[in-house]
Amino acid sequence: MNLTRSPLKRLDAMNKLKKKDSIRGDFVLNGTLTLFGDNPSDCRVRYYKALEEYFPDLIPKTKSIFKSKFYTSHKYQIKIYNRVADIAKKHRIRSKIISE
Repeated sequence: MNLTRSPLKRLDAMNKLKKKDSIRGDFVLNGTLTLFGDNPSDCRVRYYKALEEYFPDLIPKTKSIFKSKFYTSHKYQIKIYNRVADIAKKHRIRSKIISE
């Protein structure tokens, strides 16, 4: 399973709703997940616990994306930024708050 596919499909679905005037928005922003801490109440521990319970098949892919860091690689962040920008362009939604 591709970890980025589902959110991008949701963006497409939100745009379809926007066309029906159900929702309004001028831009979409992207960001990658950060996972901090090793204590039971920290987000890294809680996130992996949720994955283990609901989506155990995503644990290897998630660990490969984060490696031993609390953030994803710059290359991965650029990949996500570009994918969101492409979809935003396709649907004529800005992918930045300030237009260029």
